Amino acid sequence: PVPPGFMGPQSKLLTAAAPAQTGAQAAFLAARGMTGSRAILEDAQGFWANFAFIAMPAMMTGLGSAWVTDTMAFKPYPGCAYIDTSMDALFELMGEFERGRGRKLEPGEVREIKVEASLLTIAMDAISQAYMDTARLSPTNINFSLSVSLAIGLLAGRMTGAELTEEFLEGNRVEILDIASRVDLSHSAPLTVGFLRELDKVIDMRAAFGEINLKAFLKARGRLKEHLTSVGSMGPREALEAWRSLSPEEKDFLKRLVSPFGPRGRRGDYTLESRRFEDLTMPFGARVRVVLKDGSSLEAERLIPRGGPGDRGRFEVCEEKFVREASGALGRERAEDCVRLLRDFEGRSLDEIARAMAT
Repeated sequence: PVPPGFMGPQSKLLTAAAPAQTGAQAAFLAARGMTGSRAILEDAQGFWANFAFIAMPAMMTGLGSAWVTDTMAFKPYPGCAYIDTSMDALFELMGEFERGRGRKLEPGEVREIKVEASLLTIAMDAISQAYMDTARLSPTNINFSLSVSLAIGLLAGRMTGAELTEEFLEGNRVEILDIASRVDLSHSAPLTVGFLRELDKVIDMRAAFGEINLKAFLKARGRLKEHLTSVGSMGPREALEAWRSLSPEEKDFLKRLVSPFGPRGRRGDYTLESRRFEDLTMPFGARVRVVLKDGSSLEAERLIPRGGPGDRGRFEVCEEKFVREASGALGRERAEDCVRLLRDFEGRSLDEIARAMAT
């Protein structure tokens, strides 16, 4: 899944689909006696040697007890989870405008949309820009473009699969790009640190980093720096400004986070065995400020996205999205029946579920 095939064309659809199929095939073949290399990861010519800047075997521990599936984000909008809090905030302030003025906010009234977000959103958006084709907007690319996603949300008043059809995108392309050009995205270091702090509560990143050999880290530093530069990382001046924007407590946290790096690396001490991923909160925070041409402005902030880890109603978000998107093929009544069936999936057969969902 290299970026050229991931960030724009339809081949993105195969990123999860093909490995899932291959994994199922591998399991069936293994059950029937086919063998494979047990050193596929750590061999000198193996996966880590070719695909990891620094191998962290401890991240493969806890199988059967630490379930990373508990960290899944059920995204209410068609797009990367890193756009969700910005979209949540946009629709929140659009709702406030409509309640306050008795009418919907028109795109022509908006002078600028200012967004502050964490480094995850910044990097995602920067990568997407390299694969943006303004002559023919791609739904896949829009999934990773915050500015275009916000533009569509402002224009349509929602963000669903219907807004990513070829008809909608081509018919509104000029206006979408005009609105997107008014989006100003900037990094908020406190929001980035806030995300890391929540992650650290469950994963204990200091202990995990203690597994890393300093020599290996220094060896990989050049390649890692080159990679980060390619995904829109901060330059020295931006990094200094980000550091200055942090509170003393936030700075102390970052210092403690990297302090375990040492000359040996304590291999084997760290494990995910007791980590409770079901308790993980992932705040992909964003602050959105819409500046209107009349001089007024609207602001909203969201830390945890609807449907993301830490949102107590995230399974409801999943059901809501399924009914909305499947109704076009199944009809609303059948889509709702499918939801009720899937809630009881342990008592149902795969044939029964497949029949219910077949068009």
